[in-house]
Amino acid sequence: MSTTPEHAAGDTAVHVQEMLQRGITQVRAGEHAVGMSSFEEAGRLATSAGLTALAAGAAINRGWALALSGDTALSIDAYVEGADLAREADDARRLVIALGNLGIAYTAERRYEEAAAVYEEYIPLLEGDAEEEIDSRLNWSVALEGLGRADEASEQLDEAERVAVDADLDQVLVRVHIAQGAMRERAGEGEEALELYWKAFDIASEAEDADLVGAVTMTLGYAYTRAGDHAKAADCFGEAARAFRHLEDHQRLAGALVRQGRAMQTLGLVDQALEVWREAEPLLREIDDQAALGECLLEQAVAVSGQQSNFAPDFQFTEAAVAFRTAGVLDRLSAVYLAHAQWCWERHLDTQARKHAQEALDAVAATPNPMIESRARALHAQMLADTGDMTDAVTELTTAETLSLLDGDQQGVTGARVRAAYVMARNGATVEDVRARLTEAIAQAREAGHGEQGRRAAEAVAAEIEERCGGVYTDLLGAPEDIGFEAPVDGGVVEE
Repeated sequence: MSTTPEHAAGDTAVHVQEMLQRGITQVRAGEHAVGMSSFEEAGRLATSAGLTALAAGAAINRGWALALSGDTALSIDAYVEGADLAREADDARRLVIALGNLGIAYTAERRYEEAAAVYEEYIPLLEGDAEEEIDSRLNWSVALEGLGRADEASEQLDEAERVAVDADLDQVLVRVHIAQGAMRERAGEGEEALELYWKAFDIASEAEDADLVGAVTMTLGYAYTRAGDHAKAADCFGEAARAFRHLEDHQRLAGALVRQGRAMQTLGLVDQALEVWREAEPLLREIDDQAALGECLLEQAVAVSGQQSNFAPDFQFTEAAVAFRTAGVLDRLSAVYLAHAQWCWERHLDTQARKHAQEALDAVAATPNPMIESRARALHAQMLADTGDMTDAVTELTTAETLSLLDGDQQGVTGARVRAAYVMARNGATVEDVRARLTEAIAQAREAGHGEQGRRAAEAVAAEIEERCGGVYTDLLGAPEDIGFEAPVDGGVVEE
């Protein structure tokens, strides 16, 4: 019995659908190349058989697989093809899928004009899918803001808010308020942004949704950090940590703890910061986040570097460097090596200090960082002066100061200048000349707006000079008022 064209087309359609499903299964199993081959073959078969709607499905699935593998730019062509074929086949369902994915891809690639055009076509096709409409309006607002059309972007967020309220979608409304707040923050309206973030927090709390509470309080923590209110930032990150601890979400818990510790350290609450970092450290090891582990170890080591009897930082610096290398975050190595070199130098572990200073310089040669290089060269100058190599020491100081000047790093300039006093002392300069160099550096720091930091740097180098360069160099800076600072009264804080 002969096979009619209708039967042949029907058999082909079934075969194409089976290939598409097989491709989806293969991609989800991590067999990306095999899955792509299934989609491509399905598309060729569907096109040959005139099955335009199925050909659209094959193109859309190719786009999905490409996006999943990180090839967002390549996925766009596949989605465009899928949308064109769906229009040709008058297949509304596949057109909606293609356009939804295409809008996300265009936005991710910052092709905002094209993204906005897609959303204009896409949103009217959603037919009462409130949650998808809200997501799309959020993405549309990103595209419009990227085009400099902030008022239209704000209108899309307002419309998303209206849809969420009408549909009683409180969880989605939280995301809308966060997006509204972020836009206000970018516009420099910090107070208005915080009000919207807190509005989102109230909804999340009322819903007793720990996941949302954690997300919103992290957003608040970042916002307060940017605003310079580290006390509130620490509280918000702490609240996020409680939510993630309840959820047993170790990855997000570790992130919240690391940031809470940073805020606490900024406030001078070193013991509290160490406590939360020590909770974060084993979590980061468990989830094998080597980059974050490196940061956590570095934070801990730096926090206790001033404790002379604590030798834990020696191992923490070493382990942090290993973690950064494992993660491929090579641009952080120079900071670790420099901090380790300074720590060794302060404990008269001079051989190790020279080794780590050279590692820092080697690291900035590979991944340039003028701020780190300036400080590493200034420290290296002191080490060279200790060996009597004054010419190279002066060259290092000149390079360090020049790097900081070119980078607009005034604190680096101060650092190079106070360390120059050490080199002078090693070269036998008079007490008066060494003192003059230190006070000049303090005056420069005050003029640049960081006088207190400059004074502390000068005091640290003065102590090194007195300890390492002979008994003649004593009382180099004298009382605070001798160098232009008021003496504190009743233990109060010195104000400039």
